[in-house]
Formats: sequence, structure tokens, C-alpha cells
Amino acid sequence: MEIDILGIDLAKRAFQLHGADRRGRALHRSKVMRADLLEAARTLHPRIIAMEACSSAHHWARRFQQLGIEVRLISPQYVIPFVKTNKNDRNDAEAIAEAAGRPTMRFFTVKSVEQQDMQAVHRVRELLVAQRTALINQARGLLGERGVTIAQSPEAFKRAVPQILGQCESQLRVRMHDAIPEQGRWLKAVVTGYFAYHAVPTNSRALGAFRHHVLNIWRRTLQRRSQKAGVTWAWMDKLAAAWLPPPRILHPWPTERFAVKHPRWEPSA
Repeated sequence: MEIDILGIDLAKRAFQLHGADRRGRALHRSKVMRADLLEAARTLHPRIIAMEACSSAHHWARRFQQLGIEVRLISPQYVIPFVKTNKNDRNDAEAIAEAAGRPTMRFFTVKSVEQQDMQAVHRVRELLVAQRTALINQARGLLGERGVTIAQSPEAFKRAVPQILGQCESQLRVRMHDAIPEQGRWLKAVVTGYFAYHAVPTNSRALGAFRHHVLNIWRRTLQRRSQKAGVTWAWMDKLAAAWLPPPRILHPWPTERFAVKHPRWEPSA
């Protein structure tokens, strides 16, 4: 018997097929792998192939159209009312085939490769704009804690950043010539603040890397100030032991914190 509508439940690997005649009676049910989907469609050669308009739907629609098969893409929200009993791949494919046979159903137009490329460009740009806005707002919030205010527009942020960096550079040049104990107290506050936020489980290596990076910058600063290469790592290790806190986890897992506060509680209980 000739299959009139073939409903396909799209996936990454295994695709569920449901074929029905003009009266809606089921004629074919099968599950095929991704590499065999085109061959199955060529063998069954239905009049219509229906799919949900989801990921990779337009790609498969173009491939099926090359085989001379009409393709109908349906919004997933229009397929949900036709799903019977439990939701699974087999029932979804049947619901897609049944929904595609409705005379009043609305379908999507299959997009060309050029149309999808243009849509991808717009989506990437929209994501980049959102990330830029989030980054600017985060920087404005952090600078606001230091009493530095910047207007909301990206143009104002671009104008203000060079001025802020110039002020920070002048302050760092002054701090570079401070006494070592004063520098040590300042760097201790910086490292302690970093650990207070990032000292979470599975982050030990990052904590140690940050501490080593701070120590390396301190060593280079002292070398530049003295104009000598006599600042050895052995001496810097002594300064680190005196001023920089060692990396350790300050925020353990919730179960461990609960066990500390309530010694009688056992996680396995």
C-alpha cells in the first residue's frame, strides 16, 4: 500500500518513522539510524514527509525535496495535542503524521542555506551584543564599588576606560615604590578577596595558579624597581609565605558544611 504521509521524529542518531495512508491508517513503523534515513525515505517514497520545525529540520527538508518529496514542517506546539498516551518517539512520529494531515494545519516554509546563514549571522550578532552589554554592566558595577561611575551607553564606556586605566597606572606606579611590607599587605588583601569568592571545591588548581601569577608579577615589579636580577624565587617564596595566604577551599560542599554544623548527622543515614 502506498504511504501518503510519513511522519519523522527527528533526533541526533535514531529517527522514528510513522507512515499512514490517506485515511490515516498506519502502514509503516520503524526506527532508522542517521546514515540510513535518506535511503529509507527513497525506498518508502511517500507523497508527503512531515517533521517538527526543530533543529536540523530545514536541512533534512532540503534533502527530501531533492528526492522529489513534498515536505511539511509543523510547529511543535501544534503537534502536542495529537500525542496519545505516553510521550515517546513512536507516539511523537504518529502525532506528527496525524497533525500534518489536518486541512487547517499551518506549516513553515523550508529555508534555503542562504536564509539560514543570514539568520545565523543575526543570532550571533544578537548574542555578541548581549554579552557586550553584560560585560559593560558588570564592569560598571565593579567600578561603582570603587566610586567610579560611567554612563550606560557603550560609547561612554569606551571613552571612560582609557581615563580610568590612566589613573590606575599612575596609582600602580606610586605603589611600585612602596615598602615591601606595605606591598605585601595590599597583595594579601587582593589574594584573600579572590579566595573568598573562588575558593570552591574542584577549583584548587585555579587558586594556586592565581597566587603564583600574583607572586610572579610582584617579583617582576621588584626587579624593575631595583634594576637588578637578584630577586630570586627562593626569596620570593619567603615573601609569599609571609604575606600571601596559601590556596585552600573556603566553601566546601553543602553536605560537608551541614555535617560540621550538626556533628550527629551522617550523610549516609
